[in-house]
Amino acid sequence: MKQIILSILILFMFSSMHAQSLAQENQLALSIPSFALLSVETSTQTPPTLLSGPVNPVPAGAKATVIITPGSSDNTWINYSSIVPTGSFNTITVNISAGQIPPDTEIVLETLPDVGVGAGETGLPIPEVILNESPQYVISSIGSCYTGAGANKGHKIKFKWITGDPVAIANCSVEVTFTITAGQ
Repeated sequence: MKQIILSILILFMFSSMHAQSLAQENQLALSIPSFALLSVETSTQTPPTLLSGPVNPVPAGAKATVIITPGSSDNTWINYSSIVPTGSFNTITVNISAGQIPPDTEIVLETLPDVGVGAGETGLPIPEVILNESPQYVISSIGSCYTGAGANKGHKIKFKWITGDPVAIANCSVEVTFTITAGQ
């Protein structure tokens, strides 16, 4: 009986040592390239007249364009996805890219915080920006994240037309461009 137990122990130790000698340690390095998508969506089923150009995701540095009028709906949303290296961020800027607003008129863009449907390090909105032809930050510090796609996801935006002469803006429209780029 002792010989059988001893034989089993020796066999077990030999097979364990043999298995250990076959084990290898391999290190795996995973690199995901930086990437970003941007879209402008509405809460309505049928796209309203305020949308023009691409409303599907566009790559980083590309633009999503919206045509706005004083009667434009405030049910517009900015959606994005972003992958950046640690310590890096993307930003979204906005500018008037076509059309002119009448004198003594301002268009204020109000950007609300992300509604929290997605995950990750979503960006920080600049609460109000007076639109002009120069790109201005509207959302900063976008890390690796996604907001979700479609209406009621991401950041709700509202356009407010401020004028002393409502008749002057009655038939006015301007093209507004959003751009996502690497930045702060």
